[in-house]
Amino acid sequence: MKTEEGDITTKGPPIADVQFPMNQQLVAEVTKLKEEEGLLKERLEKIEATRSDVSPTVYERVRGDYQRRYSEVHRALQAKKGEVDQELATLHEARDRILTTLATHKEGLEEIQLRHSLGEFAETDFQERAGQAGEKIRKFEKLLAAINNNIRCYEGLFAGVVDHPAITPSIPVHPASAVVEPPLTSVLGDELAAADEEYLLEEDAADYFNAEPAPQARETTDPHLQMDAAKMTGPRLTIVRGNRKGEAFPIQAETTIGRAAGSTVVLKEAKISRQHAVIRRKGAKYVIEDLQSSNGLFVNGERVHTQALADGDEVQIGDFLLKFHA
Repeated sequence: MKTEEGDITTKGPPIADVQFPMNQQLVAEVTKLKEEEGLLKERLEKIEATRSDVSPTVYERVRGDYQRRYSEVHRALQAKKGEVDQELATLHEARDRILTTLATHKEGLEEIQLRHSLGEFAETDFQERAGQAGEKIRKFEKLLAAINNNIRCYEGLFAGVVDHPAITPSIPVHPASAVVEPPLTSVLGDELAAADEEYLLEEDAADYFNAEPAPQARETTDPHLQMDAAKMTGPRLTIVRGNRKGEAFPIQAETTIGRAAGSTVVLKEAKISRQHAVIRRKGAKYVIEDLQSSNGLFVNGERVHTQALADGDEVQIGDFLLKFHA
């Protein structure tokens, strides 16, 4: 995207950095819970180290007390992880939209440059058109950088944190329940709406920032498609790893999988794209295809774009592992 005078996308007045609001209360709560969990874990380890120095009755009473508190803190922490995953899913959706819009603006600039080389535009007209396109590109790149910064911050909250306590508590620890993702604008708030006006997004912005709120996410588009694996026969997918382990979904002529509420199989997880993959019936075979997802599609541990499925094949999408039954 260069002219004889330099790179169009870097010219023009400087653009202020953009910051999307973080859920600072959530960040503070997670940080505090992690500190509490670490302290309780240390004390439980000390109790084990001094077990022989106290009577069995005292040991069991004190150990039981700390295990109960550790279990409560860990459950609270896992519930907060569900909230963080919800924030991440929303940010990933926003990033996908920005990347699409950014690519459109870059193609528009390339077209302006090509048409100018063909003699369609006078130099002053070209400079004006190219300058406007370059400014939009730089502004969207700022938006993208702000979203990526928030994603890194949220991901860092649970970096290296396991899903289960290192010390077995006396009270069972249950994973956080599934969280329904809110509409995009409810998390990004007025900041994103303000960007529409401030950044001169024009016609394409109406679809991007002002889209109607997404309908409340459901676990499947049709609740009748969600069944217990033991009760289902015929071609199907069964979740063998993930927070909905054991659920099964019949394979239709075309079965879509993704984070979007309109998917045949809705999997709510930050690493899964809105339209992640599709399974189509082709004769007697079922073929799965990656729909240009961000994190890829894996069959039996190997990343694939298109793959005919055989009975027993394991399909990994995000952190979910599903088994195909013919």
